[in-house]
Amino acid sequence: MNKVDSEFEVAKALEEVRDSFKPDAGTAEGLGLWRYDRGWWRWERRFEFAG
Repeated sequence: MNKVDSEFEVAKALEEVRDSFKPDAGTAEGLGLWRYDRGWWRWERRFEFAG
């Protein structure tokens, strides 16, 4: 949670996520890098995983 000072609100949100989370299987093939630029998200590059 972004910009929330209330520990109660954060704990409540975390509990909601934990209660509803369902794990899933998958494969990560890489990572995308974005840069925050004065209010805009700019695409930078992709990193491929090897091995």
